Amino acid sequence: MKRVLILTYYWPPSGGPGVQRWVKFVKYLKKYGWEPVVYAPKDADYPLFDHSFDKEIPDDVTVLRNPIWEPYTVYRKFTGRKPGSSFNAGGFISDDKTKTWKEQLALWIRSNFFIPDARKYWIRPTVRFLSRYLKEEPVDLIVSTGPPHSLHLAALKLKNNTSLPWIADFRDPWTKIYFYPDLLLTKAADNKHHRLEKRVLQQAECIVTVGKKIASEFREMGAKKVEVITNGYDHKDFEDVIPITSDHFRLVHTGNINTTKNQKKLWKAIAELKNEHPGFAESLKIVQAGKADVSVYADIEEYQLSDNFDYLGYLNHNEIVRLQAGASVLLLLISDTPHAKGVLTGKLFEYLAAGKPVLAIAPLDSDLAEIINSSHAGVVVDFNDKTGMKKALEHFYLQYKKGTLAIASEGAEQYTRMNLTKKMAAVMDDIVAEQRADK
Repeated sequence: MKRVLILTYYWPPSGGPGVQRWVKFVKYLKKYGWEPVVYAPKDADYPLFDHSFDKEIPDDVTVLRNPIWEPYTVYRKFTGRKPGSSFNAGGFISDDKTKTWKEQLALWIRSNFFIPDARKYWIRPTVRFLSRYLKEEPVDLIVSTGPPHSLHLAALKLKNNTSLPWIADFRDPWTKIYFYPDLLLTKAADNKHHRLEKRVLQQAECIVTVGKKIASEFREMGAKKVEVITNGYDHKDFEDVIPITSDHFRLVHTGNINTTKNQKKLWKAIAELKNEHPGFAESLKIVQAGKADVSVYADIEEYQLSDNFDYLGYLNHNEIVRLQAGASVLLLLISDTPHAKGVLTGKLFEYLAAGKPVLAIAPLDSDLAEIINSSHAGVVVDFNDKTGMKKALEHFYLQYKKGTLAIASEGAEQYTRMNLTKKMAAVMDDIVAEQRADK
């Protein structure tokens, strides 16, 4: 059995979407001839915690822990944030519309001195720790997964020190991620990001990413080999699920809604349906599991939807699956940003597994739209198409009233975590075989 060293920041007890991809790969890798060795931080300042993932990790998997220093405690003290308050993917980017001068200054410092991200000071300790480990416990392959992209830089140094083949897995883009334009970058800092990104893309034996459009962009930037392995769902998570149900027409959204995901036209379309359809107001529940930006609450109040809005906050993954399974319609909101066509959020595949109609607000020519349309899982409506949103919701509601609201996602089984792990293992086999052939 070959051995793979996996460098990841997000690992249980971390919660949220970033942890799931490699927890599930690790769960099934031995089935396909690979023994995983996981390297993760000790006592990391995670934005979310979810202990339900602890049981996903096989007992015989080696997990190496190394302390990490992160600047968030200093940031909290400087800006007056409460101890333990969390941060979004951008690090110091606040979703508040008004920012204090201290928050603006902290963001500028993060943007220009913490490149590629706030975990950069973990790179050297990681390389020292793993260099010692690899001398005693050799592996056949290195895999790094990001964001944070500091892990890719650590893996690059390890590759150069050991001559081991290396796969860089991108769950999200680097310079084309949605919040990159919000970083207060100087020209020099922007150039450094692009230079580091290009170095990773060109020196990794293989780049793995989650969607076709991101893959195409990486090829244009000089990556020599790119494979697409989407996110997915674990079929075991959906066995014997007891759905969270009610007597309402429930529009369920799981995950955070930031400012770029907040779709004002959607709330307006729902408000119009309340006025036009007798009984719709009494039947409707909009269920949000995850953080929501202040702009969401402002719009909900503006369109008089407060009585229809249920905010559940963060739920552990087991509860999320139950909530999805009991929905009438699953809402999928994509950030309205220049690179939205390449966004392929992991929850899409759990939505498919839930077998409920999906209403996605996203570009019609996006990777996400292609999957929803090909699997006949629901309806995709463009960001600016309020009429389309209203028409889709009305259609779903009338089906709900008749008792005929149902859908069977076609081909969803190709996105099971087990099948995707088989695909990842095949890529890993090829990279190792190619290197051995070159020698």
